[in-house]
Formats: sequence, structure tokens, C-alpha cells
Amino acid sequence: MRPSLQSQLVTYYHHNGCCRMPDEHRRKKEGRKYKKGYEIRLVAQSKDELSAIQLLLKKCGFAVAKPFSKRSQIVQPIYGKESVQQFHNMVSEYS
Repeated sequence: MRPSLQSQLVTYYHHNGCCRMPDEHRRKKEGRKYKKGYEIRLVAQSKDELSAIQLLLKKCGFAVAKPFSKRSQIVQPIYGKESVQQFHNMVSEYS
């Protein structure tokens, strides 16, 4: 992976992204009723920006999940504990 690709992804994340991690204590207590999972959301303002984000994700080795619309924006999620931790480490490195 080239550092410039990672820094571009981190820039998108800082622009309007968010991270969700489950509460492990609550997950143990409630079991299957607690459905929150690991997720990073990268927000695109247009289809062209979404394509750029998806290309960067692929080049950096992340799986590209199905994007969805939220209000007038397009959200590109990254799912899974390992992927979210890898992305979080990348954000820490380039911030």
C-alpha cells in the first residue's frame, strides 16, 4: 500500500466519516438482542466521490460493501472487527 492512498482515505474519514464499535460489556449481557457491530462510514457527496472512495478502499485492501443513501449523501461502509481496527490504526498513523 502506498502512503498517499492511505492518507487520502484518512482525509475522507476526517471530512465527514464516523466509526461505530459495539459495547462489549453490553454485548455479553444482552447477547443476540444487541445488534450493533463494527462499522466505519465514509460519506460521499456525489457518485464520483463514492467511486474515488471505493477505488481507494480496494487499493488499500479493504472489502467494499454496498453503499447506501442517507439524507442527500451516500455512505460507503466498512464492516467487520478486523477491518475497522485496521482502518482505525491507519487513521491513528496518518493523523
